[in-house]
Amino acid sequence: MSGANTSPGPCAQEGCLPERRIFDAYRRILIFAHQLDVRNALPHEELELHLVPNEDHGIMDIRIWFNNQMLQSAIIPLHGIHVHS
Repeated sequence: MSGANTSPGPCAQEGCLPERRIFDAYRRILIFAHQLDVRNALPHEELELHLVPNEDHGIMDIRIWFNNQMLQSAIIPLHGIHVHS
């Protein structure tokens, strides 16, 4: 799933968990042991991730933002994700 969008803004959705990552020279980030290829941004830039868990469906919707514009989204399974506080 991918797309470019300018709304809603940063983590506007209820239950959204913000995260920041710097992606590598190959335009990839690693989150919860899942590698995501990121397009439309320069390597080594800081990206804002909007993580939206959906426990009913057992998925995590990940929206990748750069300069207040959504670059793309991805869905990963919640199974095996452990968050420590």
